[in-house]
Amino acid sequence: AVSKQNEAYLKSIVDIPNKWSPSDVAKIAETLFVTNGYTLLGRNLWDGEGGDKDLVFGSHIENSLVNAIYGFDDNSAIFSPEIRVQVKKKYGDDQNDVEGIQQLVKMMANENSNRSITNLVINTQNEFSEEAKRLAKANDVLLVNGMQFASLVAKFGMK
Repeated sequence: AVSKQNEAYLKSIVDIPNKWSPSDVAKIAETLFVTNGYTLLGRNLWDGEGGDKDLVFGSHIENSLVNAIYGFDDNSAIFSPEIRVQVKKKYGDDQNDVEGIQQLVKMMANENSNRSITNLVINTQNEFSEEAKRLAKANDVLLVNGMQFASLVAKFGMK
C-alpha cells in the first residue's frame, strides 16, 4: 500500500512542472544539485553547432576534503569531475526525446577534456523511448524521466 501511495504522490509532483516554463524546470534542477552540495560551474553553454549543456556542476563542494586533495595537484582543474545536465520540459511522451542526448553528445565530440564527466538528461516526460535509451547507453548518458525527477526532488528536497 505504501508503494502505491508513494507512486500516486510522485505522479502528482510530476504534473507540477508542466505548469512551469522550461527555464523554471531548469532552475529547479539547478537548485536540487546546488542545495545538495554541488558547485554550479556554468549554465546555458552551447557550441553553435547543435551541442548544448544547460547546467554544469562540479561534483565536489568548495572548501571540502576532496577539493583540498585536488588542490595538491597543480593541474587539479584538469581532473576535477563535472556533471553536465541537459533539461527538457515535456509532457506525456516526447516524440523527440533523443534531442537532449544528441546535444550532450555533440558537446562531448567538440571538446578535448581530461576531466571525469557525467552526462545527464532530465526530461519531465513519462518515459524515454527505446531509441533514446540505446543512444544514451552507447554514449554513457544517464537518463532521468519525470517520475524519477519527482522522486529525486521528494527525496533530496529543495533545502
